[in-house]
Amino acid sequence: MSSDAGDFAAAAMLRVVVLGLARQGLSAPQALVAAPAARRSARIAFAHKRALAHALWQTHGALVLLRIGEAVLDMPAEPAFHALAPAADLPGMIERWQRLERFIHSRHRVRVLWTGTARLRLQHVSLEPGEPPGPGEHLLVFGLLVGLARRLGFADLRARFAGQADWLHANGVWNAGPWPAGDAALAMAGWELAWEQAAAPQQSAAGAQLQVGALAAARAVLAADPARRWTVARLAAATQRAPRSLQRELAHCNSGFTALLEEVRVTHAAQLLAAGQLAVVEIAYLSGFADQAHLTRVFGRATALSPAVYRAQFRKGSVAEPAQRG
Repeated sequence: MSSDAGDFAAAAMLRVVVLGLARQGLSAPQALVAAPAARRSARIAFAHKRALAHALWQTHGALVLLRIGEAVLDMPAEPAFHALAPAADLPGMIERWQRLERFIHSRHRVRVLWTGTARLRLQHVSLEPGEPPGPGEHLLVFGLLVGLARRLGFADLRARFAGQADWLHANGVWNAGPWPAGDAALAMAGWELAWEQAAAPQQSAAGAQLQVGALAAARAVLAADPARRWTVARLAAATQRAPRSLQRELAHCNSGFTALLEEVRVTHAAQLLAAGQLAVVEIAYLSGFADQAHLTRVFGRATALSPAVYRAQFRKGSVAEPAQRG
C-alpha cells in the first residue's frame, strides 16, 4: 500500500487524540505533540500508533480513552470522517467506516456480528494472527465510533461492551464502568450500540426528482453521496424503481450503472482537485474510489489527464470540469 493511504486517516486520529485529551483538561504526551499530526502528509508508523494507544491506556485508563472520541463533536470536518456524514442510520455509518478501513489497508477491522432493529453488535479484530488490538486501540476506536454517531445526530444513542446489563454510554455521557475484567478481556470484548430508529421519510429527495427522468434522478442521488458502496439495487431503491426498470431507463439514455457512477465520481474528484485543499489520496477516498491508483486510472480515462496534472492546469484556467453525459 502507499504509505500516504493510511497517513491521512492516522493523522486525523492523532488530531482527535490531542483535542480529546485537551477537552478533558489533560495534556497530550510529548511524543504526540512532537509528531507531525497537524500535517496531512504525516508519516505515522503502525508500531508508533500502537505504542501511543498503549501509553494512553496505561496513563489514563478506560474512561479517558473512551471520551477522547467526543473531540469530533467540536472538530472541523475531517476528510477521513467526512464520507460517513450521509449515512441514514448506524449500520450505514459502520459500513462507511469499514470502507475507510479497507481504503487505508488497516490491519484492524470493525466487523458486524449482529444487527437488529436499531441495534448493532460489533467486534474489533486484527487481520494479523496473534496481533489483536490492544486495550488502548480498542477503547479509542469504540469511543470514536460513538462520538461520530453523536456528531451525525443519531437519537438516544447508547453503547456498552457486549454482555453488559447496563449501558456504559447513555444520555450523551460515558459512565465510569463497569469494565470487562482484565486487559485481555477488555481488548477482546465486543461492542453493542442502540439508538432510536428514525421514522421513514415520506418521500426521498430522489423521489421528488422522478419527473425529470431516471438518468437525472440517478445522477442526483449518486452525486449526493459518491463515496457510498453503491449497487444497482441500492440505486434503484433510492430512485424508487425496480432494478431492471432502472437499467432499462438508463440504457434508453445511452448510459448504465457503472458508467454513470464513474462519471459522478470523476466529477466530484475534479471539483475537489480544483479547490486545491486536499491531498489526492483524500480526494480518492471522498469520491468513492478504491484507492489512489483507482482514481488515477479512471480519471485519466475520462479526462486524458492525471489528477495532479488536472489540478495544475485547472489552476491556470485551461481545463474545464468533465462534461456530464446524457
